[in-house]
Amino acid sequence: VLGVPAIKDFALPLIAGIIGGTYSSIFISGPLWAIISSSKKVQAAR
Repeated sequence: VLGVPAIKDFALPLIAGIIGGTYSSIFISGPLWAIISSSKKVQAAR
């Protein structure tokens, strides 16, 4: 199974997707959530 060319061709995009998804979850989603959360608190205080 590990020698099938179709699996080898799919492995690189799969790894790139895992790395990209991990990066976006850690470095983009967290700060974006904090910005949205703080803006909602400011609007609620008005």
